[in-house]
Amino acid sequence: MKSNYLKLASKLLKLASSEFSNNGCNDFYLDDNKENRDIVWQMYEEGFDEEAFDIEDHLHKGKLIVPDWLLMIFISKKLGEE
Repeated sequence: MKSNYLKLASKLLKLASSEFSNNGCNDFYLDDNKENRDIVWQMYEEGFDEEAFDIEDHLHKGKLIVPDWLLMIFISKKLGEE
């Protein structure tokens, strides 16, 4: 993907994360697999949340549950680095 599209997607995700953080429910469900666990681990390792991270606290019925706005900020940052 061209870098100008990645930069635009990054900006839009950052803006959307602000709106989503105002919603009553901020849960985003990811399939529980190695790829998604790696993304979530990396998100928390890079300091996107100050609480101690325990993957077991984020599992429910075969899904990883993460705050949608936090995931958007993380993906926005990653896209902006491309």
